[in-house]
Amino acid sequence: MCSSNKVKTLHNPKYRPSADFQNLRIEIERCLQGGDYERGLQISLNAIERFPEKPTLTHLWALESLLSLGKKKEAIKILEDGLRQGAKWSPKLLITGLEELKDRPELPRIIELARKRFNEENTIGRAELIVRTPKEYSGKKDYPLLLVLHGAYSNNDNSQYTWMSLERKTMLLGFLQSSQIMSSDHSVWDDEDTALRDVKNALSTLAGNYRIDHSKVVLGGVSRGAEIALMALFLGTAPANGFISVIPSVGSFTKRFLEKNHPPKWKGNMRGFIVVGEEDPRHHNTEIVYEFLTKQGVDCQLYSVPKLGHSIPDNFSLILERAVQFVLTE
Repeated sequence: MCSSNKVKTLHNPKYRPSADFQNLRIEIERCLQGGDYERGLQISLNAIERFPEKPTLTHLWALESLLSLGKKKEAIKILEDGLRQGAKWSPKLLITGLEELKDRPELPRIIELARKRFNEENTIGRAELIVRTPKEYSGKKDYPLLLVLHGAYSNNDNSQYTWMSLERKTMLLGFLQSSQIMSSDHSVWDDEDTALRDVKNALSTLAGNYRIDHSKVVLGGVSRGAEIALMALFLGTAPANGFISVIPSVGSFTKRFLEKNHPPKWKGNMRGFIVVGEEDPRHHNTEIVYEFLTKQGVDCQLYSVPKLGHSIPDNFSLILERAVQFVLTE
């Protein structure tokens, strides 16, 4: 599949995210979110040894744990070791995340080295779109489409692993990675105009290269990606008729649409499914957004997961099956 100038497109790539690495990532993220920094550090240091090809991520996990524990000297060493092993961090990522180290004399040299390494990699540019087709895909009929947007500081590897239970089934799956790159393993949706343009270009690329049932186009997303998907729907940027929002961020959406009572620009009926943890700090605001959406005529379900914070539920594949069935029901 050829790529457009705006979106790098990969059709059914053979590469699959490592289950061992992804499970380790989930465990570390839960340690960091839960404040168990000693365990997070222990797991991160083990990950550095086990996955030498992933220095950008593993050293950043260790760095976050060390900073949370107040170990500045060790944090500097982890930064230096990561760069020696090939980590590629944007200066912006380091500057915004290293406030605790601003008094360290080594920091300017580290940031300059990171800048040189990052620019040489030439990582800034196009969004990346991975497309996975159903097992029995044929160009002779139309298929439902689900386009998935990753969370902030994430990537398509994480998206594929999270949503992989849908692969090879009866729908087209698209995984969109933002063009706003913070490292070789982190992309963000900070600039909303750029993010919305990425979504629009991805849908245009899909429509031009695949047989799509345009009555069954769904936007899915995690956290900030879920919020960008909702924005794209409200603004009419995305010609879709359903959404699956997983642990969504809702702050920007609330200010931009809810507080201004902004009417949606989509055409026809809209169905949505929202997944949120009962212990997620955003739970209450997500409920408010859910109520706002229902008042806008959205046929929507809110699925609250007990004892869950801002993370993916362990039984997500079962929840996802229910969500897809709901949003695709006419």
